Amino acid sequence: ENYKKITGQVDGEGNRVGTNTETSGRYHTDWLNMMYPRLRLARNLLTDDGVIFISIDDNEADNLKKICNEVFGEDNFVAQFVWIKKKKGSHLSKTTRSMTEYIFCYSRYIESIELYGEDAYSDKQQPLAKRTNSVKQLIFPKDMVKTTLSNGVYRANKYGEGTSALTFKKDLIVSNGIVKTEIVVDGPFVWTQSKLDEELMNGTIANLSSRFGFNVLRSNQSEKIKRPSTLIDNKVNVGTNEDAYNEALELFGEEGIMSYPKPLSLIKFLVNTITYFDKDSIVLDFFSGSSTTAHAVMQLNAEDSGNRKFIMVQLPEPTDEKSEAYKAGYKNICEIGKERIRRAGEKIK
Repeated sequence: ENYKKITGQVDGEGNRVGTNTETSGRYHTDWLNMMYPRLRLARNLLTDDGVIFISIDDNEADNLKKICNEVFGEDNFVAQFVWIKKKKGSHLSKTTRSMTEYIFCYSRYIESIELYGEDAYSDKQQPLAKRTNSVKQLIFPKDMVKTTLSNGVYRANKYGEGTSALTFKKDLIVSNGIVKTEIVVDGPFVWTQSKLDEELMNGTIANLSSRFGFNVLRSNQSEKIKRPSTLIDNKVNVGTNEDAYNEALELFGEEGIMSYPKPLSLIKFLVNTITYFDKDSIVLDFFSGSSTTAHAVMQLNAEDSGNRKFIMVQLPEPTDEKSEAYKAGYKNICEIGKERIRRAGEKIK
Protein backbone atom coordinates (compact mmCIF):
# COMPACT_ATOMS: atom_id res chain seq x y z
CA GLU A 1 0.00 0.00 0.00
CA ASN A 2 2.82 2.40 0.85
CA TYR A 3 4.51 1.60 -2.44
CA LYS A 4 1.33 2.39 -4.35
CA LYS A 5 1.09 5.79 -2.63
CA ILE A 6 4.75 6.64 -3.25
CA THR A 7 4.50 5.76 -6.94
CA GLY A 8 1.30 7.76 -7.33
CA GLN A 9 -0.95 4.80 -8.02
CA VAL A 10 -3.39 5.71 -5.24
CA ASP A 11 -4.36 8.90 -3.44
CA GLY A 12 -4.40 9.45 0.33
CA GLU A 13 -7.76 7.67 0.54
CA GLY A 14 -6.44 4.59 -1.22
CA ASN A 15 -8.34 5.32 -4.45
CA ARG A 16 -6.62 4.37 -7.68
CA VAL A 17 -5.27 7.27 -9.76
CA GLY A 18 -3.24 7.58 -12.96
CA THR A 19 -2.63 4.99 -15.64
CA ASN A 20 -0.26 2.70 -13.76
CA THR A 21 -2.92 0.17 -12.79
CA GLU A 22 -2.30 -3.47 -12.02
CA THR A 23 -3.23 -4.33 -15.62
CA SER A 24 -0.52 -2.03 -16.95
CA GLY A 25 2.78 -3.52 -18.09
CA ARG A 26 4.59 -0.81 -16.12
CA TYR A 27 2.99 -1.97 -12.89
CA HIS A 28 5.24 -5.02 -12.66
CA THR A 29 8.22 -3.24 -14.19
CA ASP A 30 8.16 -0.47 -11.59
CA TRP A 31 8.03 -3.01 -8.78
CA LEU A 32 10.90 -5.02 -10.25
CA ASN A 33 12.96 -1.85 -10.74
CA MET A 34 12.52 -1.11 -7.04
CA MET A 35 13.39 -4.64 -5.90
CA TYR A 36 16.31 -5.56 -8.16
CA PRO A 37 19.00 -3.20 -6.79
CA ARG A 38 17.92 -3.94 -3.22
CA LEU A 39 18.28 -7.67 -3.80
CA ARG A 40 21.70 -7.20 -5.40
CA LEU A 41 22.82 -5.23 -2.37
CA ALA A 42 21.27 -7.78 -0.02
CA ARG A 43 23.32 -10.55 -1.61
CA ASN A 44 26.51 -8.54 -1.11
CA LEU A 45 25.67 -8.12 2.57
CA LEU A 46 24.93 -11.82 3.16
CA THR A 47 27.46 -13.94 5.01
CA ASP A 48 28.52 -17.16 3.30
CA ASP A 49 26.25 -19.14 5.63
CA GLY A 50 23.42 -16.61 5.61
CA VAL A 51 20.01 -16.62 3.95
CA ILE A 52 17.44 -14.06 2.89
CA PHE A 53 13.69 -14.49 3.52
CA ILE A 54 11.33 -12.57 1.25
CA SER A 55 7.61 -12.44 1.94
CA ILE A 56 5.47 -12.15 -1.16
CA ASP A 57 1.88 -12.72 -2.31
CA ASP A 58 0.57 -14.08 -5.60
CA ASN A 59 0.85 -10.77 -7.47
CA GLU A 60 4.63 -10.73 -7.86
CA ALA A 61 5.70 -14.26 -6.82
CA ASP A 62 6.65 -15.34 -10.34
CA ASN A 63 8.58 -12.16 -11.04
CA LEU A 64 10.35 -12.32 -7.69
CA LYS A 65 11.48 -15.90 -8.33
CA LYS A 66 12.96 -14.87 -11.67
CA ILE A 67 15.00 -11.96 -10.32
CA CYS A 68 16.10 -13.97 -7.25
CA ASN A 69 17.34 -16.75 -9.53
CA GLU A 70 19.32 -14.13 -11.44
CA VAL A 71 20.73 -12.40 -8.35
CA PHE A 72 21.40 -15.40 -6.10
CA GLY A 73 21.57 -18.18 -8.68
CA GLU A 74 19.04 -20.97 -9.14
CA ASP A 75 21.28 -23.39 -7.25
CA ASN A 76 21.08 -21.19 -4.16
CA PHE A 77 17.30 -21.42 -3.89
CA VAL A 78 16.62 -22.99 -0.47
CA ALA A 79 12.83 -23.18 -0.15
CA GLN A 80 9.46 -21.63 -0.89
CA PHE A 81 7.61 -21.60 2.42
CA VAL A 82 3.83 -21.35 2.43
CA TRP A 83 2.48 -19.39 5.40
CA ILE A 84 -1.17 -19.69 6.47
CA LYS A 85 -1.83 -15.98 6.95
CA LYS A 86 -5.55 -16.02 7.79
CA LYS A 87 -7.94 -18.11 9.86
CA LYS A 88 -10.99 -17.52 7.70
CA GLY A 89 -10.13 -15.55 4.58
CA SER A 90 -12.06 -12.81 2.80
CA HIS A 91 -15.58 -13.43 1.56
CA LEU A 92 -15.42 -10.54 -0.94
CA SER A 93 -13.73 -12.52 -3.71
CA LYS A 94 -15.88 -14.22 -6.33
CA THR A 95 -13.25 -16.88 -7.00
CA THR A 96 -11.20 -18.06 -4.01
CA ARG A 97 -10.45 -17.15 -0.43
CA SER A 98 -6.78 -16.20 -0.21
CA MET A 99 -5.40 -17.91 2.91
CA THR A 100 -1.70 -18.13 2.15
CA GLU A 101 1.38 -16.08 1.44
CA TYR A 102 4.80 -17.21 0.29
CA ILE A 103 8.23 -16.74 1.81
CA PHE A 104 11.13 -17.35 -0.56
CA CYS A 105 14.43 -18.35 0.99
CA TYR A 106 17.70 -17.93 -0.90
CA SER A 107 21.30 -18.37 0.20
CA ARG A 108 24.66 -17.11 -0.93
CA TYR A 109 26.26 -20.59 -0.86
CA ILE A 110 23.73 -23.36 -0.34
CA GLU A 111 26.48 -25.82 0.65
CA SER A 112 26.98 -23.72 3.82
CA ILE A 113 23.32 -23.75 4.84
CA GLU A 114 21.78 -25.87 7.58
CA LEU A 115 18.25 -25.04 8.74
CA TYR A 116 16.73 -26.03 12.07
CA GLY A 117 13.08 -26.99 12.51
CA GLU A 118 12.67 -28.75 15.85
CA ASP A 119 14.29 -31.42 18.01
CA ALA A 120 13.46 -34.99 17.03
CA TYR A 121 11.68 -37.08 19.65
CA SER A 122 14.34 -38.65 21.88
CA ASP A 123 12.37 -41.92 22.16
CA LYS A 124 11.29 -42.13 18.52
CA GLN A 125 11.89 -45.55 17.01
CA GLN A 126 12.41 -45.95 13.29
CA PRO A 127 11.27 -48.90 11.15
CA LEU A 128 14.16 -50.90 9.72
CA ALA A 129 12.22 -52.27 6.74
CA LYS A 130 10.35 -50.34 4.05
CA ARG A 131 8.50 -52.04 1.23
CA THR A 132 10.08 -49.79 -1.43
CA ASN A 133 13.61 -51.04 -0.64
CA SER A 134 15.36 -53.94 -2.31
CA VAL A 135 15.51 -57.23 -0.38
CA LYS A 136 18.71 -57.88 1.54
CA GLN A 137 19.77 -60.17 4.38
CA LEU A 138 20.63 -58.99 7.89
CA ILE A 139 22.17 -61.00 10.72
CA PHE A 140 21.50 -59.91 14.33
CA PRO A 141 23.76 -61.39 17.05
CA LYS A 142 22.13 -63.40 19.83
CA ASP A 143 21.02 -61.55 22.97
CA MET A 144 21.11 -58.20 21.09
CA VAL A 145 17.46 -57.81 20.05
CA LYS A 146 14.67 -56.86 22.44
CA THR A 147 11.17 -58.11 21.69
CA THR A 148 7.53 -58.02 22.80
CA LEU A 149 7.05 -61.63 21.68
CA SER A 150 6.06 -64.09 24.40
CA ASN A 151 8.56 -66.64 25.66
CA GLY A 152 8.92 -69.63 23.35
CA VAL A 153 10.31 -70.98 20.08
CA TYR A 154 9.29 -69.40 16.76
CA ARG A 155 9.94 -71.48 13.68
CA ALA A 156 11.80 -70.26 10.63
CA ASN A 157 9.14 -68.90 8.34
CA LYS A 158 7.86 -65.94 6.33
CA TYR A 159 6.01 -63.39 8.44
CA GLY A 160 3.98 -60.47 7.13
CA GLU A 161 2.35 -59.88 3.75
CA GLY A 162 3.32 -58.57 0.34
CA THR A 163 6.51 -56.64 -0.33
CA SER A 164 7.02 -55.78 3.34
CA ALA A 165 7.16 -59.43 4.48
CA LEU A 166 10.24 -60.73 6.32
CA THR A 167 11.65 -64.23 5.93
CA PHE A 168 13.33 -65.65 9.04
CA LYS A 169 15.90 -68.28 8.04
CA LYS A 170 16.45 -69.77 11.50
CA ASP A 171 14.25 -70.60 14.48
CA LEU A 172 14.01 -67.94 17.20
CA ILE A 173 14.11 -68.57 20.92
CA VAL A 174 12.58 -65.81 23.04
CA SER A 175 13.08 -65.51 26.79
CA ASN A 176 12.14 -62.57 29.04
CA GLY A 177 11.88 -60.05 26.22
CA ILE A 178 15.18 -60.96 24.55
CA VAL A 179 15.84 -63.00 21.39
CA LYS A 180 18.39 -65.52 22.69
CA THR A 181 19.43 -66.87 19.28
CA GLU A 182 21.13 -65.32 16.25
CA ILE A 183 18.60 -63.88 13.82
CA VAL A 184 19.12 -64.37 10.07
CA VAL A 185 16.38 -62.59 8.13
CA ASP A 186 15.65 -61.45 4.55
CA GLY A 187 13.57 -58.36 3.85
CA PRO A 188 13.41 -54.86 2.30
CA PHE A 189 15.77 -53.36 4.85
CA VAL A 190 16.91 -49.75 4.95
CA TRP A 191 20.34 -50.62 6.39
CA THR A 192 23.13 -52.82 5.12
CA GLN A 193 24.87 -55.35 7.36
CA SER A 194 27.85 -53.05 7.92
CA LYS A 195 25.52 -50.18 8.91
CA LEU A 196 23.65 -52.46 11.33
CA ASP A 197 26.90 -53.69 12.90
CA GLU A 198 28.15 -50.10 13.32
CA GLU A 199 24.87 -48.93 14.89
CA LEU A 200 24.68 -51.86 17.34
CA MET A 201 28.30 -51.24 18.34
CA ASN A 202 27.45 -47.57 19.05
CA GLY A 203 24.56 -48.53 21.34
CA THR A 204 21.58 -48.46 19.00
CA ILE A 205 18.78 -50.69 20.35
CA ALA A 206 17.00 -53.10 17.97
CA ASN A 207 13.45 -54.23 18.74
CA LEU A 208 11.38 -57.04 17.23
CA SER A 209 7.65 -56.42 17.55
CA SER A 210 4.94 -59.01 18.19
CA ARG A 211 4.06 -58.65 14.49
CA PHE A 212 7.62 -59.54 13.50
CA GLY A 213 8.68 -56.06 12.44
CA PHE A 214 12.04 -54.50 13.31
CA ASN A 215 12.40 -51.02 14.81
CA VAL A 216 15.52 -49.28 16.03
CA LEU A 217 16.16 -46.56 18.59
CA ARG A 218 19.30 -44.77 17.42
CA SER A 219 22.06 -44.22 19.97
CA ASN A 220 22.24 -40.52 19.07
CA GLN A 221 18.48 -40.04 18.63
CA SER A 222 18.29 -37.33 21.32
CA GLU A 223 20.78 -35.23 19.30
CA LYS A 224 18.84 -35.45 16.06
CA ILE A 225 16.78 -32.59 14.66
CA LYS A 226 13.96 -32.17 12.16
CA ARG A 227 14.29 -29.71 9.31
CA PRO A 228 11.60 -27.01 9.08
CA SER A 229 8.45 -27.85 7.17
CA THR A 230 7.72 -25.70 4.13
CA LEU A 231 4.16 -25.33 5.46
CA ILE A 232 4.13 -22.71 8.22
CA ASP A 233 0.99 -22.75 10.37
CA ASN A 234 -0.22 -23.21 13.94
CA LYS A 235 1.25 -26.73 14.04
CA VAL A 236 4.67 -25.08 14.31
CA ASN A 237 3.23 -22.40 16.65
CA VAL A 238 3.10 -19.66 14.00
CA GLY A 239 0.17 -17.28 14.05
CA THR A 240 -1.82 -15.34 11.47
CA ASN A 241 -2.51 -11.72 10.55
CA GLU A 242 -5.23 -11.68 13.20
CA ASP A 243 -2.60 -12.55 15.81
CA ALA A 244 -0.34 -9.78 14.49
CA TYR A 245 -3.20 -7.28 14.85
CA ASN A 246 -3.79 -8.33 18.47
CA GLU A 247 -0.05 -8.12 19.24
CA ALA A 248 0.06 -4.56 17.94
CA LEU A 249 -3.04 -3.65 19.90
CA GLU A 250 -1.58 -5.08 23.10
CA LEU A 251 1.75 -3.30 22.60
CA PHE A 252 0.42 0.16 21.70
CA GLY A 253 -2.91 0.06 23.49
CA GLU A 254 -4.82 1.43 20.49
CA GLU A 255 -5.87 0.33 17.02
CA GLY A 256 -4.45 1.36 13.66
CA ILE A 257 -0.90 2.29 14.68
CA MET A 258 0.68 -0.35 12.41
CA SER A 259 -0.42 -1.32 8.91
CA TYR A 260 -0.21 -4.98 7.95
CA PRO A 261 2.34 -6.16 10.54
CA LYS A 262 3.57 -9.74 10.42
CA PRO A 263 2.97 -11.92 13.50
CA LEU A 264 5.90 -12.07 15.89
CA SER A 265 5.81 -15.89 15.84
CA LEU A 266 6.37 -15.99 12.06
CA ILE A 267 9.54 -13.89 12.16
CA LYS A 268 10.79 -15.79 15.22
CA PHE A 269 10.28 -19.08 13.38
CA LEU A 270 12.21 -17.88 10.32
CA VAL A 271 15.06 -16.28 12.27
CA ASN A 272 15.44 -19.39 14.42
CA THR A 273 15.72 -21.73 11.43
CA ILE A 274 19.00 -20.10 10.36
CA THR A 275 20.40 -18.76 13.66
CA TYR A 276 19.74 -21.80 15.87
CA PHE A 277 23.30 -23.02 15.32
CA ASP A 278 24.82 -19.52 15.53
CA LYS A 279 23.13 -17.46 18.19
CA ASP A 280 25.56 -14.55 17.62
CA SER A 281 24.15 -13.83 14.16
CA ILE A 282 23.27 -10.40 12.81
CA VAL A 283 19.73 -10.15 11.42
CA LEU A 284 19.09 -7.39 8.88
CA ASP A 285 15.62 -6.32 7.75
CA PHE A 286 15.67 -3.72 4.98
CA PHE A 287 11.90 -3.31 4.75
CA SER A 288 11.54 -3.20 8.51
CA GLY A 289 8.20 -1.33 8.76
CA SER A 290 7.10 -1.48 12.39
CA SER A 291 10.25 -3.44 13.39
CA THR A 292 8.58 -6.80 14.00
CA THR A 293 11.98 -8.37 13.20
CA ALA A 294 13.71 -6.45 16.00
CA HIS A 295 10.98 -7.54 18.41
CA ALA A 296 11.35 -11.18 17.25
CA VAL A 297 15.15 -11.15 17.67
CA MET A 298 14.93 -9.74 21.20
CA GLN A 299 12.24 -12.27 22.13
CA LEU A 300 14.27 -15.17 20.70
CA ASN A 301 17.38 -14.06 22.61
CA ALA A 302 15.37 -13.93 25.81
CA GLU A 303 14.11 -17.46 25.25
CA ASP A 304 17.36 -19.23 24.33
CA SER A 305 20.04 -16.91 25.83
CA GLY A 306 21.20 -15.95 22.35
CA ASN A 307 23.23 -12.86 21.46
CA ARG A 308 21.73 -12.09 18.06
CA LYS A 309 21.83 -8.47 16.93
CA PHE A 310 19.47 -6.68 14.59
CA ILE A 311 19.72 -3.90 12.03
CA MET A 312 16.45 -2.32 10.91
CA VAL A 313 16.35 -0.32 7.67
CA GLN A 314 13.30 1.73 6.77
CA LEU A 315 12.72 4.87 4.72
CA PRO A 316 11.12 7.57 6.93
CA GLU A 317 7.92 7.52 4.91
CA PRO A 318 5.42 10.05 6.32
CA THR A 319 2.31 8.62 7.91
CA ASP A 320 -1.03 9.76 6.54
CA GLU A 321 -2.29 12.81 8.44
CA LYS A 322 -5.67 11.12 8.83
CA SER A 323 -4.20 7.88 10.19
CA GLU A 324 -4.30 6.81 13.83
CA ALA A 325 -0.51 6.62 13.83
CA TYR A 326 -0.21 10.30 12.84
CA LYS A 327 -2.78 11.34 15.44
CA ALA A 328 -0.81 9.41 18.07
CA GLY A 329 2.29 11.45 17.25
CA TYR A 330 4.14 9.17 14.84
CA LYS A 331 4.99 11.41 11.87
CA ASN A 332 6.76 8.66 9.92
CA ILE A 333 7.06 4.87 9.88
CA CYS A 334 10.51 4.86 11.51
CA GLU A 335 9.11 6.48 14.66
CA ILE A 336 6.59 3.63 14.97
CA GLY A 337 9.40 1.08 14.66
CA LYS A 338 11.58 2.81 17.25
CA GLU A 339 8.71 3.03 19.71
CA ARG A 340 7.90 -0.64 19.18
CA ILE A 341 11.52 -1.59 19.97
CA ARG A 342 11.36 0.46 23.18
CA ARG A 343 8.05 -1.05 24.28
CA ALA A 344 8.93 -4.60 23.28
CA GLY A 345 12.28 -4.29 25.06
CA GLU A 346 10.62 -3.17 28.28
CA LYS A 347 8.05 -5.97 28.02
CA ILE A 348 10.70 -8.63 27.43
CA LYS A 349 12.86 -7.36 30.32
